[in-house]
Amino acid sequence: MTRNIFLTVASLLAMGASPACAQVCTASSTFVAFGAYDPTSRAPTDSIGSVTVACSGAGAQIVSYRIMLTRGAPRQMAGAGQTADYQLYTDASHTQVWGDCTGSTSCISGTLVVGRSSARRSYPVYARMPAHQAVRPGALADTVLVRLSY
Repeated sequence: MTRNIFLTVASLLAMGASPACAQVCTASSTFVAFGAYDPTSRAPTDSIGSVTVACSGAGAQIVSYRIMLTRGAPRQMAGAGQTADYQLYTDASHTQVWGDCTGSTSCISGTLVVGRSSARRSYPVYARMPAHQAVRPGALADTVLVRLSY
């Protein structure tokens, strides 16, 4: 038996921008959709989404930034009167929980060289839903806040 389960990573907040800043950065994300979930499978269900950072500014500059996700331990999707656990990771081996860089969570740091045009970089969001969760058919969702500081 399969269950369709979806996770949305959609809400965004850029921090650090002010009128005095010479650069402006934004973050955008794609949805993470687990799709069909089989609660009898021994294997976890994996999916991948992405977070993209884009910066623009006047003249050549190096912009340093950090991407954080709201912390969740464990993260849970909800809907139809039920919940299901999942987690988001910075690495394909699912060992570094993507969070707000506190406790045992990791976040992404990087730099972009901004010139006359905008610069952008995308990062994969590795998602995993553990096996053997007793969920009924129906749509489940969660919203994760992406915070960009620069």
